[in-house]
Amino acid sequence: MDTPSRQRLLQDLAIASVPILYSGKPKKYNELTSLIGHSNYIKLGHIERFQAVFEGFFQGKMPSKDIFDYTETK
Repeated sequence: MDTPSRQRLLQDLAIASVPILYSGKPKKYNELTSLIGHSNYIKLGHIERFQAVFEGFFQGKMPSKDIFDYTETK
């Protein structure tokens, strides 16, 4: 599915859309390995947030979009 179609499909759901790092088929090994680096999305407390969403889901609750506010916490 192309990015615009995926974004339209997910726009009203509590699913975070992440930036596209690369589009296409890498021709060289370093084109692929250059994408590896610091994550902008794995932050302190990520396991607790996941657990809360997971537990809520099985209680029939959908998380609000603000659960995906990735403000840096230290």
